Amino acid sequence: MKKVLGLAAAGLLAFSAANAGTITVANSDLTLYGAVTAGFEAQDNDLLNTGKNNDTFRLYNVIVGLTKKADPNSPIGFNVAFGQFEVPTVLASADVVNAGAGLIELGKTNDNFKPWLATVDIVPIDGLKISGGILWSKYGEKPVTFLNPHIARGLMFVLFNPVVYTGARAEYNINLPGLGNVEVYAGYNQANGLFQQGVSDAYELGISGELNLGAKIKYGLHYYDEAGGRNIWTLCLKSDFGLIKGGLQYSYVSKDDKIETPDTKDSYWGLGINFNISLLDAAIANVEVPMRLEYVKLDSDGTDADTSEDKIWSFTITPTWKPTKNTFLRAEYTYTKADSKIFTELDPPNANKDTRSTYAIEAGFLF
Repeated sequence: MKKVLGLAAAGLLAFSAANAGTITVANSDLTLYGAVTAGFEAQDNDLLNTGKNNDTFRLYNVIVGLTKKADPNSPIGFNVAFGQFEVPTVLASADVVNAGAGLIELGKTNDNFKPWLATVDIVPIDGLKISGGILWSKYGEKPVTFLNPHIARGLMFVLFNPVVYTGARAEYNINLPGLGNVEVYAGYNQANGLFQQGVSDAYELGISGELNLGAKIKYGLHYYDEAGGRNIWTLCLKSDFGLIKGGLQYSYVSKDDKIETPDTKDSYWGLGINFNISLLDAAIANVEVPMRLEYVKLDSDGTDADTSEDKIWSFTITPTWKPTKNTFLRAEYTYTKADSKIFTELDPPNANKDTRSTYAIEAGFLF
């Protein structure tokens, strides 16, 4: 049984890598992985009134993947994951995300079984990997629920992460004195991810590594540039203190002239803080309690004044039970507050509201 290092690097199915099975096909060792998760969710308000119930059962994920790791001895490999999944967020339900044509330009995530990660990987020398196909963003929460500590994606995911797109990326790992192993990457993509309507080209650059400052701190600096769209700068920090794990994401967006509008500023920013009380890693119990606090300053009033309807904050807590290394059961509560009444009450009289609460349960099996 082989660990799927290529998957971890791609950000897919890190939960199930240790449980993946190896299949020999035409003299090649392929690694099979995947997950099935389902649950129930309820909400009081939504971003739009889609006419759906305010509570519903969900098949959150059905994912099946195969991978063949590339290395200098076998320099061409691949990684492909087929499936369908729901994308609930703290701002909007999965029904809103997949309403109409869907918010992701690659299509709806829940309408049929199709590839959502598919790359051909070339490793000509140690440390260098070139990938092309359907890629995932190098930072932030992942598209599927079971790869994240929370069920609902947060504000930082919705407003600062292109998430998934078709393109090519080169990654290079190098060991630097005093800095240890550092990864740098650069890529080009067709900007067909989340909230990328009207954009056809984008470029990305980034660096990540680990610093030992008394405690080990993992860091990432990322830049994503849409031609005629957003320019996204992101800093990510993460540390593990045993019982408590913590992380931070700060993102800043400036807008190109093409998408500026008179009633908004040409920039906005957000901050997300995550911490996880892990009784599992502390060998106390098979329980974790992830929490997330996020704040976004949209400056929709067009001024620097911290006054008008331009701020959103959100809190999420997701107690999780992991009876085995490849199963989980979790419950979640989210609360989101906006300056303006951006939400719609789902029950009569369908009034506009400035808050949204959600409740969810998800159970999953990883393989």
